[in-house]
Amino acid sequence: FDNKVVTTLTRTCRRAGGAALRFNFRGVGQSAGPHGGGLGEVDDTCLMAAWLRERMTREKVTAPLWLAGFSFGSMVAAHAAVRLAKQGQPVAHLLLVAPPVHFYTWPALADCACPVTIVQGQADDVVPPDEVEAFAAKQTGADTVYQGVKAFGFGRPTGIDLQGEANGVVYTNANADWRPISLATNSFGQGL
Repeated sequence: FDNKVVTTLTRTCRRAGGAALRFNFRGVGQSAGPHGGGLGEVDDTCLMAAWLRERMTREKVTAPLWLAGFSFGSMVAAHAAVRLAKQGQPVAHLLLVAPPVHFYTWPALADCACPVTIVQGQADDVVPPDEVEAFAAKQTGADTVYQGVKAFGFGRPTGIDLQGEANGVVYTNANADWRPISLATNSFGQGL
């Protein structure tokens, strides 16, 4: 959860006065359990949303609860938002960054019962911008896609001073204990 996009989303939420919670899905980093193929990660997200709501209530924090996700996490966030809405616990907003609409099955975003924002880099070489634009128009009825985001800066410094960072890549030494999935996905900037 320490990739550039996720940390930027978290920082932006906090600067806007919101509470932010970043967590690894099951089987990622120090999290227990095997990868859940998407369904398990939706469970994780709903559990974390319930935990955060309970904590915010206990500590009298009145910030709205948003769900945000990047890449695979955006698909998970969308499914979790729909599930939470169906359980009578809708989130205030859903933010999807670089949603891989060409790769996963997506819920009807109208079922989220909240506003949805989709951010897609126009020079993204992993997620096809034209497919995201068509998805956004179909799902939200939006006929305007805001231009300006070129890419998410892979190959450029993040500006968040990650340990070992150089030119937007998190390097590690030979003694680091990185799982194979972490090494593979960090090369793509997904940071699982």
